[in-house]
Amino acid sequence: VPQYCAVVAHKGGVAALALALRKQPADAAVQRNAFVALTALTGSQDGQRAAAHKGGAVALAVEALRAHAGDAAVVCAAAGALGNMAACADNAALVTDSSSGALGLLAAAMQRHAERADVQQRCTSALTNIAIHCAADRAAMRTGAVLDAVLTALERHGAKEPRVAVTGCQFLGNIALDEAGQTLPLPE
Repeated sequence: VPQYCAVVAHKGGVAALALALRKQPADAAVQRNAFVALTALTGSQDGQRAAAHKGGAVALAVEALRAHAGDAAVVCAAAGALGNMAACADNAALVTDSSSGALGLLAAAMQRHAERADVQQRCTSALTNIAIHCAADRAAMRTGAVLDAVLTALERHGAKEPRVAVTGCQFLGNIALDEAGQTLPLPE
């Protein structure tokens, strides 16, 4: 499947999706479907992730989280795309740029859609990828709304939804890393 994604990306698929997102910002169906496609295209190769970034997809996903906060399907799709784009170390810092508000928007989405396991998993996965690549953001994620949202997701969904349990555990492990990517010592 990654080879097909590369063909679509090479033929301008990422640019076409970004254009659709820009031209139809209020249309939830366009937003949802474009981010589902973008999630597929950015799922396996840094080249496609970089192309998505160059096309403005990070900012478009953050804006969708803001503009469609009440639509769980759009939130889930946008968080999936953000998570994939944050899986590339070069893009992860862009996802959390202080002007974007991505961390707060992901935490707010988890709180707003607390009963939706799919939203919890996608948002936690995005936060997990950000945490592994953005040492500067780990400290902020160890306290406040982000940590609370992930712990609540684990509490509500971890026992019955393995995907939420896995991403929640990965997130907790990633925020336990210090700035050099080493595990923080346990308190005695």
